[in-house]
Amino acid sequence: MVMSCVVMMEQTQIYKALQGVRGRKSVDIAALEQLMVVFSQLVVEQR
Repeated sequence: MVMSCVVMMEQTQIYKALQGVRGRKSVDIAALEQLMVVFSQLVVEQR
């Protein structure tokens, strides 16, 4: 089973904070997802 980055992020304890808490703006989830995908590909290529 392949999970998307967003699904994996939703399962973390910090995800709620990424959506914005205590008056702070939310993080750009789509941009963070893209960053995670590119970083993961880089890690795999460097093996």
